[in-house]
Amino acid sequence: FNTEEIYDRVGQTVLQRRGHEFTTEIKRKIMGRKNVEALGIMREHCTLTDDVETLVHETEVLYLELLEQFCEPMPGLLNLLSMLENRGIPKAVATSSSQKLASQTLGLFNLETRFQFIITGDDVTRGKPHPEIYLAAAQRLGFNPHEILALEDSPNGSLAAKNAGMYTVAIPSQPICDGDFDHVNRVLGVLDSPVLLSILGLA
Repeated sequence: FNTEEIYDRVGQTVLQRRGHEFTTEIKRKIMGRKNVEALGIMREHCTLTDDVETLVHETEVLYLELLEQFCEPMPGLLNLLSMLENRGIPKAVATSSSQKLASQTLGLFNLETRFQFIITGDDVTRGKPHPEIYLAAAQRLGFNPHEILALEDSPNGSLAAKNAGMYTVAIPSQPICDGDFDHVNRVLGVLDSPVLLSILGLA
């Protein structure tokens, strides 16, 4: 989903309330990370006086307020899911979001049951770009990491997948500075790109 766009709005609101600007530098540091880690970085960067728990609660409230209004599937998602299901290819979600926010987001489009499982930031100790979440997903799927293709929309997330040993395809949800995805195998524009479908043997 276009959740990074929603998190941008949340970050802008949180910092504007405190007299700070949500800069590209902050965004690049926190994008794709667990909420607690991202807000810890934001707090340190802007020398905020609020504790991280307060910021976490505030951002979750703001996210849920914006979710129904702004959340959309990324281009090609529904087509890709149908094609994977027709070929019996297993798929899972490994997200830095909390279980609550992940369920709310997937629930908007009734997609939660279309995945084998969902691993969230609540289930791991170290968030992206550490590979823990992807290694856990590989173990649960019953495949070696190098047998798995990971789709990511953030530099931190794609680093986590690549560090886990997965074939990594970046599909940014919004314009990103050049060079942020130099480490991935491919950078594509949509989830049902002919290139991706060919890699997956679906074309």
